[in-house]
Amino acid sequence: MRDTLQVPYWEKDAYAGIFSTKACRGIKSDPNFQFWRQYLRPGDVLMNSEIGMAEQIRVVETNNTTALANNKGTGNVLGEALIFGDDAVVIAEAEPFELRAAIPGDFGRQKAVAWYGIAAWACVWDTSNAGEARVVRISSS
Repeated sequence: MRDTLQVPYWEKDAYAGIFSTKACRGIKSDPNFQFWRQYLRPGDVLMNSEIGMAEQIRVVETNNTTALANNKGTGNVLGEALIFGDDAVVIAEAEPFELRAAIPGDFGRQKAVAWYGIAAWACVWDTSNAGEARVVRISSS
């Protein structure tokens, strides 16, 4: 990402990555792995499920196996990951997200709240040309 694809950093001097649980196991055994409390400074934000940093990638663990595979691939790679650089995705909002409350029913015993909004997301750069790639997928196959 710093040599061939030339992906700009996501924040300051780091990328953001979402890794499957098995992919995180391999990263945790890396001697250069740092736990989040070793690199975050006062005022920095800790992402949900962030476990640490390796090779300038802030590692966020997910156990959602429908999104990222958690198996062993043909190249002895365990799990999958997505790594994001700056300007990776764009959102277009037709109607901003908001909380909406339903009208109480059953004499006030039933109440409901839901998020509502109309939006679309897309990759800004969907090529793998040097300087244009912003999302890198690490696959187990």
